[in-house]
Amino acid sequence: MGRVFQPKLKSGNVSHKWVIVYRANGRRVWENTGLTEEKEARRLLKDREGRAAVGAPVLARVDKVRWEEAATDLRTFYETTGTRNLREYTYRVAHLTAFLTGRRIASIKPADVTRYIQHRQNEGAANGTIARELGTLGKLLRLAYENDKLYTI
Repeated sequence: MGRVFQPKLKSGNVSHKWVIVYRANGRRVWENTGLTEEKEARRLLKDREGRAAVGAPVLARVDKVRWEEAATDLRTFYETTGTRNLREYTYRVAHLTAFLTGRRIASIKPADVTRYIQHRQNEGAANGTIARELGTLGKLLRLAYENDKLYTI
């Protein structure tokens, strides 16, 4: 059973951020939630404990991974495997980056993809080009999932 608490700061004041403590793989894990609401911190603790109980990976950073980090991972993947031309990658990701910069990849939903399609069609892009860009987005999300940076695709 884990716990949720607000630690004391060196000044003696109580922090506004909540910390959770739980066990995963036989060891105690302390995680600063960055949350100011106790109810949200308790929800996060239950999620972490549930994942640990069923043996699923407990990924502390999964809600914090941004588009830029995932795009860099995909570029590195293509560089190391040689499966794609980097010039093609740069072209395909450029439009996605302009649309998704600053977003957390866990927050990309089907409605966002639909808005992206509409945005690209309004720019005059061909449907085949948009489909290839969405293929790159799919590969990026699959790679993030394989690298434990995303819970589900």
